[in-house]
Amino acid sequence: MKPQKVAEASKTVQKSDGGIVKEKKEKRPWRNKVRKLAKKKRLAEERATAAASGQKLPGQKSGDKAKRKNKKKKNKQNEETQNDDESESGQGKVVKEEEPQKPKMKAVVSMEEAQQRMKAGRFRYLNEMMYTMSGADSMEYFQKDPDAFQCYHNGFAEQAAKWPNHPLHQIIKWLAKQSGKIVLDLGCGEAKIAKAAGHLHQISSFDLVSQNERVTACDMAHLPVESDSADIAIFCLSLMGTNLHEYIREAHRTLKMGGVLKIAEVSSRFTNIKLFVDAVQKMGFKNTEKVGVYCNYCIRRNGQLRKCTGCKMIVYCGAECQKLDWNQHKAECKAILKHDGIADDGIRLVMRLACCWAKKEFGEVTLDKETRSLSTLEDHGDKINELAEGFLQQYKCFSVKEFASEDIVMKLFKIVAINSFALNNEFGSAIGIGLCIKLSKAFHSCNPNTRIVFSGRKVRLHPTTSDVPKSLNLATHSYIDELQPIAVRKKLLKEKYQFDCECVGCTDEERNQKMEAWNCQNCKHWIEASDKAVCSKCKTSITVDHVEECKLAEASATNGNAHVAREDIPIQSRVNIAEKILTVAEDALHKHNVLRLTSLRVLYAAALGSKNIDKAYDYGMQLLDIHSQYQQQTDIAIIYLKYGLSQVLIAKGEKKEALPMLAEIQPRFAELHGADSEVCTNILAAIKMISK
Repeated sequence: MKPQKVAEASKTVQKSDGGIVKEKKEKRPWRNKVRKLAKKKRLAEERATAAASGQKLPGQKSGDKAKRKNKKKKNKQNEETQNDDESESGQGKVVKEEEPQKPKMKAVVSMEEAQQRMKAGRFRYLNEMMYTMSGADSMEYFQKDPDAFQCYHNGFAEQAAKWPNHPLHQIIKWLAKQSGKIVLDLGCGEAKIAKAAGHLHQISSFDLVSQNERVTACDMAHLPVESDSADIAIFCLSLMGTNLHEYIREAHRTLKMGGVLKIAEVSSRFTNIKLFVDAVQKMGFKNTEKVGVYCNYCIRRNGQLRKCTGCKMIVYCGAECQKLDWNQHKAECKAILKHDGIADDGIRLVMRLACCWAKKEFGEVTLDKETRSLSTLEDHGDKINELAEGFLQQYKCFSVKEFASEDIVMKLFKIVAINSFALNNEFGSAIGIGLCIKLSKAFHSCNPNTRIVFSGRKVRLHPTTSDVPKSLNLATHSYIDELQPIAVRKKLLKEKYQFDCECVGCTDEERNQKMEAWNCQNCKHWIEASDKAVCSKCKTSITVDHVEECKLAEASATNGNAHVAREDIPIQSRVNIAEKILTVAEDALHKHNVLRLTSLRVLYAAALGSKNIDKAYDYGMQLLDIHSQYQQQTDIAIIYLKYGLSQVLIAKGEKKEALPMLAEIQPRFAELHGADSEVCTNILAAIKMISK
């Protein structure tokens, strides 16, 4: 402590032994007070000047941290002062006893504020409850306690009032641009959409509890609405519950062909928005934003695409592409305007083929002295009539002009169902479907020697091995995912393509056994899936207990994969099942057993979506290991997988490990899509960055 100034006289205090001691009185006591006031005023002026100029005074402290520091310093000074006083008391000074401090009074909370806090807490509880319960359970809860539903909506209204933009207002503006639609407002709350746009459209409002005469109480998974009756279905901040996939499927049931599903949700609700959008598309919807990414004629992507001046949805590179496509787009353009939406890829392709059929443009080609055309392609006669009739009803709902009879439309559907193939972009993602009369001649194989590759409007068969087929008659490609057990492959081919497969892939006995192999309980080498299997490596015979374990894992994977593969089910549910399947399969199914693939693909996609790079790398490497057992390194399937894994390695910080993989696949992509393609440009940029 600083030494105390010498006092000059005045106080007299009594000693502990009864004597008197005189203390000097402080000279001019007002002087220190004046000096302190002057210093305080000067500091205040300096701080005001610094604040106006946005500067900070040297040594100036701010915020709670500074306050805590000053308080700590003051307490320390008080403690030292007290210690000095105590030490001096032994020399004759009298220590003044401190008065006991009064306990601090807690801030008094008003009744109104307390009620507000309770309401906010209850709203948060109800909000969390609705996300973790099914719609039916939530409905039952609110029917028993209607006040809880009112509390939830009041809390939601208070939160929404603070938002700068409410999606509900955007939807109402969108509805105001059209009229005469049948609209379903699902999870409507107070039915504000019906109140604002009810004079323009026929709007039905649904929610768990009816708050007014406009609202019908129901579970959104079971709407009291006829199938194919609505033009628009809206979920505005209402996709809540563990069974939201059932809500979307129910919306699909009620919508007409070409109907529109509007979803407005908080993006933070989803681990990965792309996975959610993909899942919605798998339920029968089409993302209209994807249509606006590629030119509708040359199927190329660039940043200067222009919308069709008619429908405002289909896009083109420029006037030339639009002119070339107009003859086939004209009918679709009118249908889009009528329905304010785009049909699925199957309907779009059949509508275009119907235009060609009406003009007798069959696209005739001659191959090996055989003439092929649209009219001669395989359609399997009456064998898939039931599917064709269902398609016809959907087609009629969307089409606004008849170019062909119903029989021709059904025939074209069957031709497309049997002869079409996925149209993939240069990154391997499906962006549509296509039909090539020439390449439809290529046969199927479960061990194909070519893959179909698109580059704009051009399509070709790219060899999977160094042994290039010399003619189209010798070329094969797989009509299905060939990395499946042989019994599954044969069943799929028989049901859809009406033939019994006896290709080289089906007759390769060792390859098929390895695809379904079990683990040797001794050395983990692959063994045949048989009760009497003997390991070819360590000669150990399989035990009865291990047979049961392997059969259980096999059944678990077969049954579980059917659930895991369904993209209309929440991703987390699929991930949980996939993890359990792989846990059961760990010691039973061999690491190259293809029954592992479905689970690994889902876990890989989910890890990428949640940006769990370590898991993504682990699952990706397991996928690559299985694919490499049955496909060549020059196969496009392997190349696309390696490209994805190289990006994972870069994100993981292991750029040097990614470099050889990128260097290996870059020439392959250049051969497939050209050295100036987007994917090649990305790879070269990554190689350049890592090399530096």
